[in-house]
Amino acid sequence: MVRTIVLGLAMLVFALLAPARAQGALEGRVALIIGNAHYDSGAVPDLRNPLNDANDVARALAGYGFAVDLRTDLDKAEMTAAMADFAEKAISAEVALFYYAGHGLQVDLRNYLAPVDAVYTSHADVIDNSVPLDALTARTKGMEGALLIFLDACQENPVGGRDGLARIPVSQNQFVALAALPDARAADGAGRNSPFTEAFLANAGVPGKSISDVMLEVRLDVLAATGSQVPWDNSSLTQQVVFVPGEASVLPPETMLWRTASSMADPALLNVYLDRFPDGAHVADARMLLASVPDASGGESDFRSTGPTDVDALEDEDDLWNLASGSRWRPLLEAYVERFPQGAHVEEAEELIALLPDPEDPDQPATFTCERLATHPNDETAAFAGVSAARLQLNAPAAIEACRTAHTEFPQVHKYTALLARALYLGGQTQEAIELFRAAAEAGNIRAMATLGAFYETGTGVPKDLAAAADFFERAAAGGASEAAVNLARMLAEGNGLPADLPRAIELLEEASEAGSRHAAYNLGVLALNNRGLPPERARDYFALASDRGYVEGHFRAALLYESGEFGAREPARTAEYLLRAVAADSGQMLAWIDQGEIAFGKDTIAEVQRRLANIGYYASTVDGLMGPGTLEALRVYRFGGLSLSPSASAGTAG
Repeated sequence: MVRTIVLGLAMLVFALLAPARAQGALEGRVALIIGNAHYDSGAVPDLRNPLNDANDVARALAGYGFAVDLRTDLDKAEMTAAMADFAEKAISAEVALFYYAGHGLQVDLRNYLAPVDAVYTSHADVIDNSVPLDALTARTKGMEGALLIFLDACQENPVGGRDGLARIPVSQNQFVALAALPDARAADGAGRNSPFTEAFLANAGVPGKSISDVMLEVRLDVLAATGSQVPWDNSSLTQQVVFVPGEASVLPPETMLWRTASSMADPALLNVYLDRFPDGAHVADARMLLASVPDASGGESDFRSTGPTDVDALEDEDDLWNLASGSRWRPLLEAYVERFPQGAHVEEAEELIALLPDPEDPDQPATFTCERLATHPNDETAAFAGVSAARLQLNAPAAIEACRTAHTEFPQVHKYTALLARALYLGGQTQEAIELFRAAAEAGNIRAMATLGAFYETGTGVPKDLAAAADFFERAAAGGASEAAVNLARMLAEGNGLPADLPRAIELLEEASEAGSRHAAYNLGVLALNNRGLPPERARDYFALASDRGYVEGHFRAALLYESGEFGAREPARTAEYLLRAVAADSGQMLAWIDQGEIAFGKDTIAEVQRRLANIGYYASTVDGLMGPGTLEALRVYRFGGLSLSPSASAGTAG
């Protein structure tokens, strides 16, 4: 039986969640955070990020309810003592977490962490002068609570042999995560944090997200941020671990920000939305709302709140804080402080604001500006939004300048090579762009591989060569690029330049879907719907999975299939769920189709929608299963997060 642990709640909740366990048997949540950056030996290079990583992770975990022991730049004796003390506390803890940022290496498949006084000239030196990781896992073997280990320590081996860390076996109730695959190196990062720590901080604080879901998002973010690095984890947990309590949302960050901004009719938040998602689904809505909200002189608004009467400023504050702290977007944190200057989290918000880069600061390093201006839409992370081709074309000169500087400063970081290539290509400098894409691809950058695959498939800037396109897609897919796997699967399914191979296409899509790709899940649904290699009755499950991952078209398709009953019994409750997701997240198409009668739902489904809208205070009329003016108005209010578009409309109008 899987139990649920919600980190950050009082011990009483743990007792309620696990009644079979004696109350008081375990003692809460403890964490040891070690960051080693400044090494005494010239043979062991200093690292730029571990102290920031350690401090930032410690700050976050303290906010999640951990008793945190933060240590930095420890020698061997200090590390050994700190880890022994932590192991003793871990034995009686509900959850114990160890996070290490610094040098780590392996000898004979055994992992060692490097203290700052380490001197390495041979494998024997590594064994004698390091702290073995298994000293910790052995001391905590058999603990009743959960042991979580995060190692941002996968560097080049200075004495020869395999780079990175070795695969780590786990005992019961243990979880371990590496910043990169076993035997692979991890990037230290050019910003404040390493890519792995940055991704961890951006995802661990999302309410209701289990550790497995956190690591799925971390893998996707790190791969997007680096172009080649794939974090790895191994788990034998018998309990679900959640860092921050709350209900997990299936809506993507864009939709969540839009609903928060619109529900408050807050110009600052609406502008944050437009800045972060300039091509988003709600841009037209946001601009319309900005033109209608009261100005500083206190003018009348054309909108009004129709949310539940018990929704007050405190709940608004909590919603905005959860979104801001979870995303770590500086403009959102600034909006929180401005909106709630006496809020419960102002001090924490101001600390984060002081740490995070200011996108408006002209003195930001070229690496930051390059990523802000040129990140590919499929490589969006919490730190950097994706930039459309059209928008990058408008800013091509600035992007080229910043990315060329970043590429010059960090020639070994192939991400900046690929970003410079994208900026050059969209700035009209095709030949240099293709040369740089080739260089980045040869260095292992999957964005460059996927782009070259698209170029060769379409004959863009190079002679059309479908075999070369397939080869680049294959290489990128092997490196973890889900979009490349989808493109290669499409070529194989259609027999486009390759012998048709539907089973291999399905295999590629299934692997990408298991790795978290929403596009792959959706395409599996399309194949099933068309009875191509997959049973049609699986279509709605694939579309539902795509919807759960925030894919808007998945919301729509899942709603239709669960309504039709074509591939299984009709399920009005699930139809209502996906219908509401589509109304909230798309550009207004679902609501327009319903309003115009182009899509019709059964009375039982509409009644379920009415009940759900009534439960959150947006519908106050009879639950009659009719899509009348009152229900349509309630759906519009829902789309705007609780704001009515019409002063004369009423959620109490007849259904």
